[in-house]
Amino acid sequence: MYVLSSQSLDIQTQEESLFVQTSTGNSIRQLLRLIRNATYNNHLQPALQTSSMNALYIFPDGEIGSGVLDGSYIQADGLQCLCSVSSNCSTAAAFFDLYAYDIGGIYVSPTLPIANLSGFVVGCYAIESLLQSTLECFFDKTCLDTLDRFFSITSVTNLDVLSVNQTRFSRQTPIETLINELFIEEWSTVTSFSSYYQQCAPMSCTYMYVQHNNVLYILTTILGLYGGLTVVLRFCVLHFIDFWRRRSIRSTNTNTIVPLIERIRAAWRRIQINALQLNLFKTGKTRTDALELRVGIISTRIYIILLCLFFTVLIIFNGLRTQLQNVSIQNPSQIIFEDLQKSYPITLQCPCSEIAISFDSFLSLSPTYHPVCSSPYVSFGWINSIVGTVNLNFSYSYTDFHMVGEAFFSSIATLCSLAQSTISDDLYIFNQTTLITGSAVSYAELMAHADAALNQFKLNTLAEFKRALSLIQLHTDVMFSTTRGNADLYTSQLISNITQVDRIDFHSVPTIYGNCSCALSGYCQQQVDMYSNGNESTYEIKFPIPNVFIGCFVIQSVLQSTLECFFNETCLNAVQAEISSVQSINVSVLDANSTRFSPETLIGTLIDALMVERWGETIQYSQYYATCAPKLCTYTFTAPNNALYILTTVVGLVGGLAVILKFIVSLIYDLIRYKMQSRITIINRAGTFY
Repeated sequence: MYVLSSQSLDIQTQEESLFVQTSTGNSIRQLLRLIRNATYNNHLQPALQTSSMNALYIFPDGEIGSGVLDGSYIQADGLQCLCSVSSNCSTAAAFFDLYAYDIGGIYVSPTLPIANLSGFVVGCYAIESLLQSTLECFFDKTCLDTLDRFFSITSVTNLDVLSVNQTRFSRQTPIETLINELFIEEWSTVTSFSSYYQQCAPMSCTYMYVQHNNVLYILTTILGLYGGLTVVLRFCVLHFIDFWRRRSIRSTNTNTIVPLIERIRAAWRRIQINALQLNLFKTGKTRTDALELRVGIISTRIYIILLCLFFTVLIIFNGLRTQLQNVSIQNPSQIIFEDLQKSYPITLQCPCSEIAISFDSFLSLSPTYHPVCSSPYVSFGWINSIVGTVNLNFSYSYTDFHMVGEAFFSSIATLCSLAQSTISDDLYIFNQTTLITGSAVSYAELMAHADAALNQFKLNTLAEFKRALSLIQLHTDVMFSTTRGNADLYTSQLISNITQVDRIDFHSVPTIYGNCSCALSGYCQQQVDMYSNGNESTYEIKFPIPNVFIGCFVIQSVLQSTLECFFNETCLNAVQAEISSVQSINVSVLDANSTRFSPETLIGTLIDALMVERWGETIQYSQYYATCAPKLCTYTFTAPNNALYILTTVVGLVGGLAVILKFIVSLIYDLIRYKMQSRITIINRAGTFY
């Protein structure tokens, strides 16, 4: 790793800060979405009974029973909104002399309010009401005085009006927006390069620069070549001049035309004679002393033999010797890099300009989801058409599709939405994750890195989603559902035995599906059937909905169900015929060819795959290489020395070698002369004796 510059550190710090801001917000929003959706789809009942009301029924025989009235709100546009259809039903909050409802289940203001509260909203669930509300009342002194008049707030604490100058948000900003922004007015990021450098604490720094050869290197190289060239040229030039001089003398002494073959033979004879008479150790006595001449010729032959021998050894040694060749290429293109990668995969090094490369710079994901997630089955129109067939004055079986269908498809819509939002949030974090590559990697290596990262991303995303869903399910398993799917309220009292009208004792009885009690297991379930609608005399099962179940809790039942009926045209037509109403919409069967899952696949299995058909991974190697942007590539390879290198090396060594050999041969010359002279002296003495 390298030390970042101050500018690079600032840029990276800002990017990390933005990543923390976004990922933190995503985590909060994702958890909040899970809580809201699980609460709504499991039809949990608030203690204030704002989403539904427990109604008391008195039968003709005096028995008392309980039921559920769906909550609804008259919105600002005058339309009625059912809590069973939408969790966002709401109306403005105010102070009244009477209760806020006078008709069972429908919360409507019977009279004008005696005091208004700007920004406060009431609805099906407290969390939904809070998120739709604003804080504008706390910026208004008159509104705060109204709150104080009804709740005596100032007796507990002193409240000051909030100042609009202290916030970047307007007074009408919904609290949901404030939560999405984590209630943070400003993120402050401070970067200290000195602290970073102290923590980095580099042990050493290296740098490279280009310069010309220095004077000492040039001088030693020239002197080495000079010595070798001097010896070679001295020998060659002297003999060439001698040859040219003799040729000139002969050409002036004769005008006879000699055939070419004769000239070649004559030249060859002269070369032989000159070679035999060559003497590199001439002295003043050489011309007059035959012994001196003979010793000089012998010494010359020894010198030449040794010189040629060493010369040959040097050539062979340097010719057989291999050396590492270092090659550098400036600003290599992708094509050049790929060619080098094929030829020199081990030694090639191309340091990246950007060591940490975010995945989104070269990798993209475009998930394709199960067709049900984009079908009309998860639309408001389809869900509302099922609710529109319900007769509020009729008591339905808890396994009737008329009662179950709305919750079933609302849960599927929620699961699709949660899967998509979870992937979207986690994908943002994944895209900001960096791939650390000090040097450019090959296409195969990049694919391996990307595949490993993608597989880990998929596993982490699924694990996070299932962990959060399991946590919510565990939390809701101990709560009371307004669908009475997990328990119902019963009383053994008769109306004739009740002496105190406002005191009727109910107790909860766990719902039993077959031989399974919701008191013991949250996974109890029973087949959903289609009943004839709204007529007591003909109310009976018409046909079962294949593998659609109802159980203790809606989401758990949905996970154990399948969508096979909605892949089958006959089954779908039968369902649509029974829920036909003025609010009905036409839907078509799901296309089995557009999914990799079979129609009989459990919805829980689809959730295990996050409803994803294809992840749509696209890896662009060219984008990676462009971001990596290596400025220099280096590689090494072994190669024999070339002829020029061998020639310059040998010539550079010849000068010194010639001096050494001449010194050695001079000693040999003296030794030979001494031996021969001693031998001649002995012979002369012997001749004199005789």
